[in-house]
Amino acid sequence: MIHKNVRKGMALLLAVSLVGLAACNEAPVQTPGVTPEATPTEQVKQETTLAPEVNEAIDKVKEKEENNDAAVEVEERTAVITLSDDGIEINGTGCKAEGSCLTIKEAGVYEITGSLSNGSICVNADKESEVRLILNGVTVHNETSAALFCKKASKVTLTLAKGSENTLTDGADYVFEEGEDEPDATLFSKQDLIINGEGKLTVTAAYGDAVKGKDSLYIMGGSLVVGGVEDGIIGKDLLYIGGGDVSVNVVKDALKSTNDTDETLGNIVIEGGSLFLMAGEDGLQAEGTVSVKGGEVTVSAGDDGVHAERTIRIEGDTKLSVTKSVEGIEAPEVVIDGGVVEVTATDDGVNAAGGDDTEEPIGNPFAEGIGEITVNGGSLTVNAGGDGLDANGNITQNGGTVVVFGPTGGGNGVLDFGGAFHVNGGTLLAVGSSEMAQTPSDASGQYSLAVVAENGGQAGSELVVSVDGQQVIAKEMPKRVNYIVVSSGEMKEGTTVCVSIDGEVVCETALTETVTVVGKLIGMGGFGGKGGFGGMGGFGNKGGFGGRPGGERPDMPGGDLPQMPEWNNGEMPQMPEGGVMPRPEWNNEGQPQIPGDGQAA
Repeated sequence: MIHKNVRKGMALLLAVSLVGLAACNEAPVQTPGVTPEATPTEQVKQETTLAPEVNEAIDKVKEKEENNDAAVEVEERTAVITLSDDGIEINGTGCKAEGSCLTIKEAGVYEITGSLSNGSICVNADKESEVRLILNGVTVHNETSAALFCKKASKVTLTLAKGSENTLTDGADYVFEEGEDEPDATLFSKQDLIINGEGKLTVTAAYGDAVKGKDSLYIMGGSLVVGGVEDGIIGKDLLYIGGGDVSVNVVKDALKSTNDTDETLGNIVIEGGSLFLMAGEDGLQAEGTVSVKGGEVTVSAGDDGVHAERTIRIEGDTKLSVTKSVEGIEAPEVVIDGGVVEVTATDDGVNAAGGDDTEEPIGNPFAEGIGEITVNGGSLTVNAGGDGLDANGNITQNGGTVVVFGPTGGGNGVLDFGGAFHVNGGTLLAVGSSEMAQTPSDASGQYSLAVVAENGGQAGSELVVSVDGQQVIAKEMPKRVNYIVVSSGEMKEGTTVCVSIDGEVVCETALTETVTVVGKLIGMGGFGGKGGFGGMGGFGNKGGFGGRPGGERPDMPGGDLPQMPEWNNGEMPQMPEGGVMPRPEWNNEGQPQIPGDGQAA
């Protein structure tokens, strides 16, 4: 994200001007949190972010699907159709055949079998008609357009007959009617589409998207295998998956909802089923909200594992595994109420950022955007090459278990937030590099310990945290670390916390403050809170050179960047003999003594 990268880049730039002071002084450790007067996020589980009308539509489809299979067995057929290159045989009414094209003209139930090597199935009824197509061993290829086109109806239900295998494919070059650019997918529907049943459907796209619904698309059952050169499965207003097995392997986004003009639409909702998604770009991409309430979802993505323009919410009996991504989970608001979430990312693990980053004012990298991460329950495990948890605003943990393995080098932090990180409940283990270290807020409702370890162990080491002799955390580390943050409900004022790696005690200390820090934080720490530049914990931490106590970014006159020190002929200042910058005197509060001229030593 541009906002984040500019902020970190500026931190490194400012560090150059202060490195002479910061690198060689043994200052007392300061807690690099946020201003103590910050108020923790209220510990109340938030309600669903979907509009009432969206939930009502989902409930109606679910209610009708409860007895669907039994109804299909006894439902009277309007027509039974056999496809063939030698001619389409129709036994019934409501449809017609023109060469290798089958057109459904009226409401009803149509059972279809057979194959077409270059043909199509088209639903073109009136807008009040409901149409059910029962695919019972269907293979259709269309060289120049969609294999199955639902052009007009009130709703189309695609039922996969039990035990059947069905295939839809297309060619790489489409021919459109004059003035038209649709259909542009192998399976294309201009109205609500429901896919259900107990059979299998394979859809492979050579031209564009594989399965595309221009209204809402509901997958309620069956086995769906999708591949193609662009996006996999699209529901413009809503993509709902309530059951079945879904496998997607595409060049662009695997699952997508694209309505960006109505703030109540553009949503992906998963309540059941087993999903395996491989995407060259995003695994799940929604213009509105992603809400995962059930099922098992595995994602391997070339970009974001899960991305939403508004909210990502994970709850219920869910297992979400992002096995490969650049950024694992990204939205302005990320809420985890339950489930098991595992994320692997080369950049940020969970990123909460808001606004259009392309319009971020480059001249003011200190400007904070919106972005909230809230964990109320469940289990979250992150292995990130960049920031582990990254929020332009606040991070709040009210419950659940959060385990974050962050970066091993500088420029990123296992915890990165522009506002505050309140730990009010649950269990937290965050480990990574100390170079951009931040800690939970002093205003948290639960005690935390932050440790800078000279010997933090290597990949494969076992990290164990005990409180008053009772083990509360034990994890094998996938990488080396030198910064550890832990918190649990057992940690209270006066309790003794022991952190060991491979049986060797790294730190054993009694908790004296809400956030107890052991060791010297030398990282930048991010921008946040009141006050000046840093203290030894980095920018935005308690204390700092010439600022108010606290952790807020410094005020910039007119929004300009701070002036860099004047150097002779643009060269770095000469170091004194011995190569060590002058060391200022430190007072009892860990602040540098200011000479009479008001300038830092």
